[in-house]
Amino acid sequence: MERKLESTRGLFVAVQGVRPDVVNAFSGRGCNIIIMDGYDLAQILEGLMDLRDALKFKIEKAAQEGRAFVSLMEFQR
Repeated sequence: MERKLESTRGLFVAVQGVRPDVVNAFSGRGCNIIIMDGYDLAQILEGLMDLRDALKFKIEKAAQEGRAFVSLMEFQR
């Protein structure tokens, strides 16, 4: 993915969660991986949040703060 356009992103789904060191490895400038955990996935599958809204929120946080993983618990409606 490093050779792709800046707008290219990957979605990594870690149902059991993801260790902080893994999140740190993918976070920072040029963040092009978005991480979703089991909580996030459950919110979407249970219809509590639209997938498009969830991805938009996560992409905005990644772009603004360089965070590869932001829980949907932080989403302000």
